Amino acid sequence: MQTFNRNSYRLLSSLLMVFLASTISIPADAGIRMADGQLISTGHSSTKLLHYLGKPISRSSSHGCLNRRCSKKGKIESWIYYYDNRTWTISISGGVIIDTKWTRRNR
Repeated sequence: MQTFNRNSYRLLSSLLMVFLASTISIPADAGIRMADGQLISTGHSSTKLLHYLGKPISRSSSHGCLNRRCSKKGKIESWIYYYDNRTWTISISGGVIIDTKWTRRNR
């Protein structure tokens, strides 16, 4: 039976970390990448979203937190789109995208 020394464990740990890091998906905060390479993400205008994806299939509005610490509250609109085999929920406040989330679309 072969035993591992300390360097072997370090190498194995490093390889495992590289593997795990490569399998983690990019957060939705990265935004929606359009076919022409344009990125629509947090901070962009809702006008840009309308230009590329048109009117959403669904809209709703509510009041909630406008930032991560919830120090600002206000009206938030949720726009739903189907794009790139995903269902996208885009949160908008004051005409600016404040959050993007997606789920895999069922076929």
